Amino acid sequence: MTSADPQRAIRRGSAAEVARHAIELAEQEGVERAKMILRLTLRDASELKRDPKLATADISFGGGGMRFLGVLVEQGGVTVSRLDRGGGEDATAAAPIDPPPKVKAPRKKKAATAV
Repeated sequence: MTSADPQRAIRRGSAAEVARHAIELAEQEGVERAKMILRLTLRDASELKRDPKLATADISFGGGGMRFLGVLVEQGGVTVSRLDRGGGEDATAAAPIDPPPKVKAPRKKKAATAV
């Protein structure tokens, strides 16, 4: 999905998994975590706070707000969660968070029934 596409993105995975993937991808491209801002929908922010699989070291509160993996989190004000890479408010800097790729298992064929 492109940033110009107004349709809602279909997410596969928890908010934490998707955000972690986006942060790691941006970091591989040379963006510093201190410059990133994770802009989450209220639903995604709530899910992130309540995720039982999330390590307590991954999320922190205090010192100017909520942080996930060292990245500042802004809650609400967006319709689709985005990772701002620190380049301003343009479309390339705040691209929608795409989920990590998933591999589907092959479908099983149904046995033919005799009539």
